Amino acid sequence: MCQGCHLHLDAGHHAVTRAQTRARALADAGQLAVDVGLAATPVMPPTRPQTPRTVPAQDTEQLLLDLPAPEGTRP
Repeated sequence: MCQGCHLHLDAGHHAVTRAQTRARALADAGQLAVDVGLAATPVMPPTRPQTPRTVPAQDTEQLLLDLPAPEGTRP
């Protein structure tokens, strides 16, 4: 996968690890923890189903546009 797709796919995992890192930094700085039981356990959010990108068929025709050159430029 490309970097953008991989980051999009792992967004839930990154959110959980970011929360854990921030909580650890606060604890190291002296923030007291409140025990709320299982409600504080991080849970991975559900992932969205990935739809495969369709590749255009080889027999499709490509449109070529004949655009005029902008004024002030040489051809």
